[in-house]
Amino acid sequence: MYQKNYYDILQLHPSCTTEEIKKAYRKLALQFHPDINDDDKNIFNNIKEAYEILIDTKTRTRYNRSFLGADVEEKKIDIETILNQSQQLLQYIQYNDSLTLNYELIGQYTAQLLQPYYTTIIHYNKNTRATIDIEKNILTCIELLPYEQVQSLTEKFLTAFPNHQQWLEKLLTEKKKIMLWEKYSVVFAILVAIGLCVFIALISK
Repeated sequence: MYQKNYYDILQLHPSCTTEEIKKAYRKLALQFHPDINDDDKNIFNNIKEAYEILIDTKTRTRYNRSFLGADVEEKKIDIETILNQSQQLLQYIQYNDSLTLNYELIGQYTAQLLQPYYTTIIHYNKNTRATIDIEKNILTCIELLPYEQVQSLTEKFLTAFPNHQQWLEKLLTEKKKIMLWEKYSVVFAILVAIGLCVFIALISK
């Protein structure tokens, strides 16, 4: 139903108070109102839309459940919680052999770190030490995943870290090559073996 991150639009944390919503709206409305700034009326329309959804308790609750996938008051997640979760995932990777790692589990936990609710908190706390560390941890996790899992996380990852689009595209290209090689290497080896057998049979006549 909802396609926009209203907290990002108002530059607010998901657990912000009603008073903070009002304050943010007044500030941004003054800055981007069409009577003052006619560069892009869509900016003001988005600000107004975000305010109308978040200022009402019922519509805000519906929005949190639909877009963020959570009742904000219930989860009580902050940037330190997300950092701790990303560090726990990284420790699991570091303390286990690559042959015994559960890559499906790593993918699931990485997807959780990239869910809209977390992404909003990350954006709200951008350029802090915690968000930089979270970003590094998630990059490390994604580098380990096979092509299909990385591909499935593309949209969520770019929503959280749009500045890494080129890095992700390069990673996907490399992982796709590895996937294709692993998929067809056996067939290639069989064909080479058959070719050698035919060659040996021909020269032995």
